[in-house]
Order: sequence, then C-alpha cells, then structure tokens
Amino acid sequence: MGGPSLEAQQEAFMQAVFESCPAKTTMAGVGGFGLGALFGLFMSSMETQAGNDEFLKMTTKEQFRYTLKDMGRRMYSSARNFGTMGAIFAGTECVIETFRGKHDIYNGVVGGCITGAMLAANGGPQAMAMGCGGFAVFSYAMEKYMHEAELNGTGFFSTPQTRPRQTHDTLFSPFAPPELPAAFK
Repeated sequence: MGGPSLEAQQEAFMQAVFESCPAKTTMAGVGGFGLGALFGLFMSSMETQAGNDEFLKMTTKEQFRYTLKDMGRRMYSSARNFGTMGAIFAGTECVIETFRGKHDIYNGVVGGCITGAMLAANGGPQAMAMGCGGFAVFSYAMEKYMHEAELNGTGFFSTPQTRPRQTHDTLFSPFAPPELPAAFK
C-alpha cells in the first residue's frame, strides 16, 4: 500500500511516452508540417500573378480558383518539407542522445549534420557534405543560443528568479570553439 498512487504512475507513464524517440519524432513531424503549411501560405500570398498574361485573361472566378489551388500546392509542399525535416532531426537527435546517455549541445549538432546529409542525399556526396555542414552549424548556433537564454533567464521556459545570470571572463568567450566532450576525444 506504500507504493506510488495511480495518478503518479499514470503521470510517469505519460512522461515516459512523450520522452520516447518515436513520440518526439512524431510530434516534431506534425509540428513541422503545421508550421510548414503556415509558411507556405505566407509565401504563396507574397507572389503576384500580375505579369502572367494567361492569369490576366482568366475570369475572376477562375483567377480565384487558380490562386486557391496554387496556395494549396505550396502549403502542402512546404508542410511536407518542414515535417520531414523536423521528424528526421528530432529522431536522430533523440537516438544520439539515448545512445550517448548525455543531454548536451553536441546531440543537436550531430543530429543536424545527419539531417542535412539525408535531405541532400539526392544531390550526391558533395551536396550531402554541404547539407551536413550547413545544418550542423545552424543547429550549433540554435543550441548555443537556447543554452545561453536558459542560463541567463531569458529563455521562453526559464524564470529569471531561479536562473543565475551567466558572466563571461572575456568578451569573446561565447564565440570560442567548444571543448569536445570526452566521448568524442
């Protein structure tokens, strides 16, 4: 009778489910799909058909229908790309974190490299190398920014009262190359 309550067990179960790699991958894919659809909608609204003679010859109803179809195609294309990118990144980062047993900045960097290489696979080895490098650098920058924001108490989920302000010994220390963890030495 001294064990955890049913509510505590359910909470622990749900936490374990949402922290699993398949759940993280699915949530990132669905979230990326939604954000990609919004991005596609925004980008399609920025393009005008004013120079298209074929479009100008259409009736208003045909122009409206054409515009809606074009918006739908662009939304779906962006949604698919963002969803794929989010799912690959979240999945690889989670697998790497699980394999290494550490939660640090390098999981995101390696996950970004793998994501960039996988997304550029159709372009050949040179494109894969460029994709790997580009995504790794972007992932490093984002992870570094998020880490700094959390330490400074300026992050989205941080509370300034409980987070100490980080100070740097030199002006350029945030830009210094990171020290590799023992697992990579």
